[in-house]
Amino acid sequence: MIPETLGSVVLALTTGTIGLLGASAMAGYVGGGGVGDLALTYGYEK
Repeated sequence: MIPETLGSVVLALTTGTIGLLGASAMAGYVGGGGVGDLALTYGYEK
């Protein structure tokens, strides 16, 4: 049963991870911290 559902589980985890990173990037852009804040700070320092 696990081999049959492995593709769906990986797809769900990938989609969730991308959504979480996207939300964190948007939060960092408006001043909420997270990955977006890290990316903007690192980008401005370079």
